[in-house]
Amino acid sequence: MLYGHPIYLAETFVDPQYFKGTCYKAQGWTFLGCIRGFAKCVNRYYLHNRPKRVFIRLVVPDGKRKLSEPYLDIHRTRKEVKPMKLSLKQAEALKERLSQIPDPCMPRGKRHRKLSVLTIVICSLLCSATSFAAIAQWATSCTQNMLKRLGCRFNTKTRQYEPPSEPTIRRFLQEVDAEAVDNALYGCLQSLSGQDSAIAIDGKTLKGARQENDRKVHLLSAFLQQKGGVIAQCAV
Repeated sequence: MLYGHPIYLAETFVDPQYFKGTCYKAQGWTFLGCIRGFAKCVNRYYLHNRPKRVFIRLVVPDGKRKLSEPYLDIHRTRKEVKPMKLSLKQAEALKERLSQIPDPCMPRGKRHRKLSVLTIVICSLLCSATSFAAIAQWATSCTQNMLKRLGCRFNTKTRQYEPPSEPTIRRFLQEVDAEAVDNALYGCLQSLSGQDSAIAIDGKTLKGARQENDRKVHLLSAFLQQKGGVIAQCAV
């Protein structure tokens, strides 16, 4: 839905060496067959001889008819994306949660405050910045008023607010306690969600991520079904 295209069908893969897909069958998913057993690494495919089962499910009542049409009508599916509005009290609560995260930087020579870097990272991620360079570029494109509101450092010589550089952001994110950041953000999202929101559970394997023993990273996430916000996740 991000690019205005409707979603008519959902697809998932099940590894038969570990699971049988019973939950998907119980929820009405259709078993199509097995893949050939290839995986992609960088820009090449290799045969791993572990074919997975493919399940699909229509997410709209007339999805089969729409998928068989020669042209896709996307004009009626575009929806206005409304920004999240935080009251002053909610913003202060989020600021208080972020301030409790341990600062990984040494006091000596520190130029940028922990809270400022965290706020810039969170805001840039919400604006689809997915790399250290993109986060730094987003911060550089901010106006002086935005940098002031983000709590950036004020240079008395240039009389300008200065955003953190890409190396500073990269070192901070590599050293900060990721679990503490998760708990702070998820706690804030839970306080904003209310008590009547349905929570869905889903597990994913992180592409390209490896543990110290070279095993893949698997995450179990809980997210708000209506709002789509992740409120908790843990490695499994």
